[in-house]
Amino acid sequence: MFTPTCRPTPIPGTYQHTSGTMIRRTVAEVVAALYPEQRISQPNGSIRRAFARMARQRAAGGPVERFSGGNDPISRTTAHLVSWGLWDEAQIIAAPIHLADHRLRVATTADLLLRFPDGALGIALLVTEAQPPAIPEPWLAALGGALVMASDQLRTVIDQPFLIWASPFGVTTTEHDPDDCTVPWVTGLETDAWLDALRNRSTGFAKAEAMA
Repeated sequence: MFTPTCRPTPIPGTYQHTSGTMIRRTVAEVVAALYPEQRISQPNGSIRRAFARMARQRAAGGPVERFSGGNDPISRTTAHLVSWGLWDEAQIIAAPIHLADHRLRVATTADLLLRFPDGALGIALLVTEAQPPAIPEPWLAALGGALVMASDQLRTVIDQPFLIWASPFGVTTTEHDPDDCTVPWVTGLETDAWLDALRNRSTGFAKAEAMA
């Protein structure tokens, strides 16, 4: 059972923690600051909502409803997700899952939390584009952010972080070593904090010079 500690608000990029604290920084924003030359796009909203609906149907023990749409890219991608093999191979625990690090004031949303037949827990992000030949490190960092927060909240080890690549051409998944995800996220947070401190220091110097 997963109990969220935050929820997204109507304001884009803003979450509210159960304590009432507003969190206005997301994993996506941190990753974008760390990799300005390697921007990653957010999932298509229509496809992401359809995927969450499918996951909830499986979590409730029912089948994934058949999808009848057109031949446009969104409909074709959604149709491929309906027939995704993992629906029948794992237990869906929650989707989507909203996560937060209250201390660092950063939040994110992962698309799937599931348990495999061997008991291992998995967490996934949905990417609405075709799988590239090499996985961009920004996606690993984003997955690492979700992995760290979910592991901390559940107080358990999540062994199988993976990315779901969904496009009009089909669905593939890439499994990743947890260290390959958490290392760029944790080191990225340290870099982000250093950059923040540097920016604040520069602003302080500018104000001091103006006053002088």
